[in-house]
Amino acid sequence: MRPAQVAALALLAALAAPTQLAAEPMYSYWLSSQYKLVVAYGSEAIINGTYSFTVDFTALVAMKIDELRVQLWLVRGTSYRSLLSATLARNVTVGAGWALSRTFSVAVRGDPRADPILLRVAVSVTVNETNLASTHELALAPVRPRSYDSLVERVGQLESEVSELEGELKRARASYHELLGNYSELSSSREELRGRYEALLREYEARLAELEALRSRLGLALVNCSRLSRQLEELRSELERVQGLYLEFKSKYEELSGRYEQLLMAKEKLSNRLSMVSSAATALGLILAATASALVYLLRERVRPPRAKGASEREQPSPPKVSSREGPR
Repeated sequence: MRPAQVAALALLAALAAPTQLAAEPMYSYWLSSQYKLVVAYGSEAIINGTYSFTVDFTALVAMKIDELRVQLWLVRGTSYRSLLSATLARNVTVGAGWALSRTFSVAVRGDPRADPILLRVAVSVTVNETNLASTHELALAPVRPRSYDSLVERVGQLESEVSELEGELKRARASYHELLGNYSELSSSREELRGRYEALLREYEARLAELEALRSRLGLALVNCSRLSRQLEELRSELERVQGLYLEFKSKYEELSGRYEQLLMAKEKLSNRLSMVSSAATALGLILAATASALVYLLRERVRPPRAKGASEREQPSPPKVSSREGPR
């Protein structure tokens, strides 16, 4: 088949397809003085579905059918793919009125591109020892992803959706006018918000400068923290050394405390002995004082001039008496 013929047949099928009804079968026929050929077929083929057609051949005169062959192609642009190739009759002698009818069903596979299914019927007969050969070609139906009935149903759904959308459009227009009334109010609010935004932006820039200053101070603080950490480690080392000295001094203190307690006890004993010695010394002092007084009196009596005997006896004092029971005061 020539590419130009294929393209022409595809164009004719595409132009005729919108006016065809899916529920009605389509018919094409060829009539000559020797035979009549009728093809009944569906108006559309659905992708991944089954497509059926019927071929009727009727002999009008006595003849010999050399070959009656049917071929079916799926057209893709200027190329085509074979779907069916079948021989209905070969080397058969028939009389006038002889008829043959065959129905074919083929599966349509592939990606639809609105290209048609093409039918070719090759007829070769001999009448009165004269060979007559002819080829009949027909673009049967376009290949569609969906059937015409489903498209009609979809159109109804879309019309219903359009009605709903029209109602929504009316409501949207009412909302639009309401929103248009609020637009002026929002515009004034926008100016106010813009002023507040600019003020906040200035405040943000000021806070950003403060943040940079705080970051600088933070850097210095981190440096000081590192320095103080080193000093802390040094102080910890010094503290450990001082704690060692403290424990050493504490041990010595406890030792000295023990010795101090011993000294206190010795002091207490010495204080008691000192009290006894002091009491004895006081008593001894009184005795010595009494003895000294007696000696002084005796010495005075020895050195006094003599007096009259009577007077001297009257004036002579009696020596002091010391009681043996009187102790030191």
